Amino acid sequence: MILFILSLSAILITLPFYFPDLFFLSYFSFIPIFVIIKKSNIKNTFLYGWLFGFIYISISSYWLFYPLDKFSGLNIIFNIFLLILLFGFIGLFYGIWAYITKSIGIGAVRVALSWTGIEFLRYKIISAFPVAYLGYTQSSFKTILQWADIGGIFLISFFVLLINGYIFKLINNRDKKFLIPILILFLIIGSYGMYKVNFSYNNENQDKLSIGIIQTNINQNEKWKTANIEKNINELFNSANNIKDVQLYITPETSLTFDIIRNEYYRNIVFKNMDNYNSYFQFGAQAIKNDPEHVYNSSLLFSTEGKMIDRYNKNRLVAFGEIIPFNKIVNKLTNKKWHSLTAGEKYNIFEINDVKWRTFICSEILYPMLSDNLKDFDFIVNQSNEAWFENGLQKQMWSAAIFRAVESRKTVIKAGNRAISGVIMPSGKIQEMKAVNNINAIKTKITLNKENTFYNKYGNYPGYIALIIVIILYVINSINKFNKNKMGSEKDEEEI
Repeated sequence: MILFILSLSAILITLPFYFPDLFFLSYFSFIPIFVIIKKSNIKNTFLYGWLFGFIYISISSYWLFYPLDKFSGLNIIFNIFLLILLFGFIGLFYGIWAYITKSIGIGAVRVALSWTGIEFLRYKIISAFPVAYLGYTQSSFKTILQWADIGGIFLISFFVLLINGYIFKLINNRDKKFLIPILILFLIIGSYGMYKVNFSYNNENQDKLSIGIIQTNINQNEKWKTANIEKNINELFNSANNIKDVQLYITPETSLTFDIIRNEYYRNIVFKNMDNYNSYFQFGAQAIKNDPEHVYNSSLLFSTEGKMIDRYNKNRLVAFGEIIPFNKIVNKLTNKKWHSLTAGEKYNIFEINDVKWRTFICSEILYPMLSDNLKDFDFIVNQSNEAWFENGLQKQMWSAAIFRAVESRKTVIKAGNRAISGVIMPSGKIQEMKAVNNINAIKTKITLNKENTFYNKYGNYPGYIALIIVIILYVINSINKFNKNKMGSEKDEEEI
């Protein structure tokens, strides 16, 4: 029965990751696990929280099995074992959350603080796993989403748990007075949210940029075959030909499936095609820089004359996809020679004619906030290749892109292979969207926004605040418990 209740909570929480319009499920999805925490003794609470976390992460991240099974060369049993180990480890954070929640009490504010603090702790400790954050369940609810420009994804998580906490109190205590904080909370969230949803970020007096977004639908097994290099190049320019007269074309991650620095033959084919356009091109490619031993996952910006004028090398690489942990051991297990890509060392801004933009390559869009000081830019580009994950990760990637738009109040341009591509406005509204298997290019004109948000300036402060308060509450509770036990022991001695 306990397993069923824990699974029910986990399923209700994770459904909006795959069906974003079900965001409202998140507002009561924690009630089953609150019941378990309330009725369990302190010794079992950690175990139940861990089990809940394991189920929650397994459902939200099952798609990790696909790239491991199809491309790692590892035995299927070993792949399952690896995922169980990973999900089990991440589940420990939710065991800690349940234990702390039991310790400090299931008050609405306290459960919101404990979840936000522990989720933030998970983000800081396991930053290489930037998925399944609760706030992403709200990407379709534009009203609550607007608060992301103040406190990012962790503030949204706090709100979701706060609503859950008060609804639980309403049901558990059967006291209508808890309707008051629920109504006040929705009034506060709604007032700011509605104002920002209707706030105009599309001022006619602001500068605009015309962009062509190229989307592809190439199977991962076919993508890297040498025989398909020229075919892949032709597909890119055939798409570009349908949307001429734009200032900048953006292609998906690794859309050039050859090293443009070293391979002169295919490089000349690309340049010959570019001669037909008087536009800038931002290509995704894997290429060397100076040392031929180091290959980078790069975004390359070419001028209208076909000259490379800037480059960004992906900083955060995906384990078992772009970088192979324990390389020697994996090579022996798979009887293959795996080569890891090299991570870039810094983030940078692309610029043409005083227009500046940031580029996040594939999974980098999932991170709530990258630790850098690059704030002065006009819009965001995300180039991705999501064919690695079949059809599992795409909606979470799109939800993350929506959050990045609202957090920064910048338009997000997403160009992907087997991904949801399109244009997300600073309000989080969708200007253009193409489904995963749609290969039609998008022509758009975006407004440039140079202003910075409160979140841009101060980052993930809700996570820090929540974590500090939870630690203080736990310490106070532990001291009170110790003193109570001590007084009880002294009283027993006196009676003896």
